[in-house]
Amino acid sequence: FANIIDRMSRRRLGSSSARAMGLILLFLAAINVSRLGWLSFLSYDYYHESASSHNSRSSHLHSQIANASNGNNDNKTSLPFQGVCTEISNALDMHSWPPIIYHKDIPPRIGDEPPVPPHTFFDAAFFSSVEEDDAQGRKVVADFNRLRNTVLTPGLLEKSADNRGRGTYAAQTFAKRFLRAKEKEGRPLAIGVFGSSFTIGSNCGESSSHDSTQCAWPHRLRNRWEEVVLGRMTNRTAGGPQVEWKMFQENAQASVNIAQKLPALIDEFASHNITPDAILLDNTIMDAKFQQPWFEAVVRALIQQYPETLIVSIVDAIPGIVDEFANKKFAQMLQNVQQHYGMATVDVANMARVLREDMNDTQSERAHAVTSILDALLHNQTEPPPPSSYNKIDLLWPQTPNHMVLSNGSHVGDVEIAPFNKKHKIVYWANFVPTTRKTKVAHYPSNHPPWVTHQYVADSVLYILLRVVQMGFECSSSADLASIPALETPQSVPETTVAPKAEIESCFICTSPITRIDAKTTNSIGNATALQSDQNQINNGNSSKGSSMEEEGVIVTCGDFQWITDARHRSGWQSDRHGSIVRFRLKVKDNQPPTISITHMKSHATFGDLLVAFRPVKKKDIHYLPLGCKDADRFKNIGVIERNELTSGRFVPSYLLKGKIQEFSRWDTMVFPGHIGYFDLIAVSPWRYLNETVLSLMQGRDANDDAIEEVEYVDVYVINLNEDSKRQRIKIQTVTSC
Repeated sequence: FANIIDRMSRRRLGSSSARAMGLILLFLAAINVSRLGWLSFLSYDYYHESASSHNSRSSHLHSQIANASNGNNDNKTSLPFQGVCTEISNALDMHSWPPIIYHKDIPPRIGDEPPVPPHTFFDAAFFSSVEEDDAQGRKVVADFNRLRNTVLTPGLLEKSADNRGRGTYAAQTFAKRFLRAKEKEGRPLAIGVFGSSFTIGSNCGESSSHDSTQCAWPHRLRNRWEEVVLGRMTNRTAGGPQVEWKMFQENAQASVNIAQKLPALIDEFASHNITPDAILLDNTIMDAKFQQPWFEAVVRALIQQYPETLIVSIVDAIPGIVDEFANKKFAQMLQNVQQHYGMATVDVANMARVLREDMNDTQSERAHAVTSILDALLHNQTEPPPPSSYNKIDLLWPQTPNHMVLSNGSHVGDVEIAPFNKKHKIVYWANFVPTTRKTKVAHYPSNHPPWVTHQYVADSVLYILLRVVQMGFECSSSADLASIPALETPQSVPETTVAPKAEIESCFICTSPITRIDAKTTNSIGNATALQSDQNQINNGNSSKGSSMEEEGVIVTCGDFQWITDARHRSGWQSDRHGSIVRFRLKVKDNQPPTISITHMKSHATFGDLLVAFRPVKKKDIHYLPLGCKDADRFKNIGVIERNELTSGRFVPSYLLKGKIQEFSRWDTMVFPGHIGYFDLIAVSPWRYLNETVLSLMQGRDANDDAIEEVEYVDVYVINLNEDSKRQRIKIQTVTSC
């Protein structure tokens, strides 16, 4: 444009005329660029701001979608956004997706916090300098970009994924929500992610300073959505299809843990008046260890609660699943449940099998394409020595379960790797290309693969989500969308089950708590501090305040606890003073082992840790004097109490709940389950505490071998023991018993 304007100026058109003509040319060119979807380099803020000019158009679209969703089959008006099928088709062209940029080379966005740890950091357990760390990181990124389009192809995904999403209805619903999310006033899509240590990024890092959470596939999926979807589909509408990501993954999470937290998760969405548009389940690594059908039980509960929600099942490619004969029963169960409930699937394990078969077939098109790239990548590689045969190479997910390799190619086990053994600093994933060094401290290299695997999973999930939209709009390759398809009838939970019904019913999921004390629905709070000096009135039940002690759900027994809400409606019982105590009384049903859950605030600032203590209450003890200020020093973390002190009465055994997280502020729910499975690793510690303080007393017998009097309530005490003035606040939102 500068050259054109300069030439016009030289032809004596005058500077003002030249500028005017230049602006016209710039405007026309911008229109053409936007039609081709080349504006992905613009910032999200620009898209969001410029979208306001199309508000009237989006309102018209909103009304059309609403009419279609309400069953108005006569609505055949042309859509203002008629190019949706074309743009979805263009977005599905994976060859056009941007290459991966090394994490330190990504320009920071406006408002971004400095990276933690800083880019100057390197882990001396694995690298000798930050320069060495960066050099290997950039090389792997470059090698990955060369391989990606040959490894992850639409053909591979179509063989190993299913975009049905419980039939046409869920796909249609997701597609319509996708379109609504493009409006200026449209609510963003809500997508929940569940998963275990793989999903939180264990072992994941392009460098040793790369934050594992940001390296993990859910974060990479979020980045891909911004690049591929927002970057291409914003320019012709009032806005882009924004997504509010709900990250629920945690270390060792299995379906049983989702089941335990499901009431709190349902409440999380309900409190924001949101129905999740998609739920991504990536728990197969832990689920493979369970005999009970928790996966199916959770799927049924989710469909029952959210019949319109797209549920995506992700099958991880750990060796025990890729090798169908290693755990044939589990692999068959997964497939049967996915098919029975019509789930959308991303079967990474089958993708790994297909890739292995292709590489073993030297005549296959993929083998030819990959071989030429591998020849270039591995031609001069000496450390570690390249595999003797390409058909032994893993391209998607490392399949060597028990060892990694050193620079000389010799095998090394987990316990021999730094920092546990300083001798072995340079370690690689065995038989994996691109050749990738270990950058993080985590065991089980095949359960916790390198970042390359995370990128492949993120790209695969995005591809399937876009295919679901394509199916929901009934897009065809020859015609674009002219009208919104009428919604089909939603599918209810099938009467039949894959596992025997008795086994499904044994997987208890609490959707109707016995007691639920929720700060969002009640702001009541009693005060028992005045009763501390009147033991007799309480024991005799003669005090009106004393009688209310039996009925009151929440009472302050010491300090400054009070019901508080804020501009974001984050209601809760809050304390800012050291030593403050609040008590919640929960009903127990028929002396059965209860499951107790507590939802509290965690934050990057202000909020600190808290102690919780359980006290079973028999009928005769209903009016006992609650623990108060004089007992504050007796609350002690059970983890540091000597065994012989537990029964001495000197301390109140308590359980520590951490309040600090790296970023943001969010609610977190701790579940103390009444029952526990053998491989339920997350629940071991809270179950032990509940067993020590409540369950063992409920199931005990006295000296005459008579059953101990039934427990009617469990009192849950929360104490603020934070002395750090910067993190002295705690807040409780919900306490429940099931």
